[in-house]
Amino acid sequence: VSENGLKSTKVNPPSSKAVTTLPNQVALGIESILERNDKVEINVYALNSQPIAGVQLEINPADIFKIDSIGGGRCGDIDFTLRSNPKGLMLGFSMSGNMVPVSKNQIPADNILFTAYGQVIKNVKSKMVSLESTLAGKGGVKIDVLSIPYEWNGK
Repeated sequence: VSENGLKSTKVNPPSSKAVTTLPNQVALGIESILERNDKVEINVYALNSQPIAGVQLEINPADIFKIDSIGGGRCGDIDFTLRSNPKGLMLGFSMSGNMVPVSKNQIPADNILFTAYGQVIKNVKSKMVSLESTLAGKGGVKIDVLSIPYEWNGK
């Protein structure tokens, strides 16, 4: 339990091997899910070797969390417009052409794109949660993404 009273779960990868991506492929996933009562904070990370101009993400499965808002992280640092809907669709982009810079290292906790704030709407035990994603680079060119699943222990 953290200093603000939130319970934290972290991904437990099945092995200690580093994630291998293809050249210019972005590793994307959930770094942690912090929970207190029925409130959650979902930290979304990206390990990217090229700048990101826009993101569209959806939490899968869609029936566990209700997303109220998103904010902060590297997207917040560069004044991305961040929007979400209750079903878990999350968008981030810049009307002024700002882009999320290349990751400084390969540590997910150092590369949080943003945090999704919401509620638990379905109690589950040990569920794999992933992000369906579309990322865009400079000029709107689609970026190849490897989505890393996250094991959430539920309530």
